[in-house]
Amino acid sequence: MLSLGLCLAGNLLKAPLPDPIRLTIHNNETILAIADKVIDHLFNPGPDQKENLSDRFSSFHIHIRDSFTDKIRYALRLMFRPTDKEWLYFPVPAYLSFVHYFLRPGRLLFCTIRGEDA
Repeated sequence: MLSLGLCLAGNLLKAPLPDPIRLTIHNNETILAIADKVIDHLFNPGPDQKENLSDRFSSFHIHIRDSFTDKIRYALRLMFRPTDKEWLYFPVPAYLSFVHYFLRPGRLLFCTIRGEDA
């Protein structure tokens, strides 16, 4: 993610980057492809784009993680961390608030089955 940020800073803001960093970025095809995708999304936000990068979940967010472990950790956090919807739909006393961590996966599954946005 750091390399992606530096690549974007160099491309969009013309920020000077030290040669070793610049070479590392330009030798990494993945970073260049993701940077192109971000730049395209910023300057051509058409309705024909397959996914919205600002959504809470998109494959883009998984793809930019640095390691497989980070990708898994991020996906688990999305599946289990309660959002405002859990707090709104399932109000419980403060001492039972841990229940929301168990309700979130069920609500996501229910919304997926019904074809609703989670």
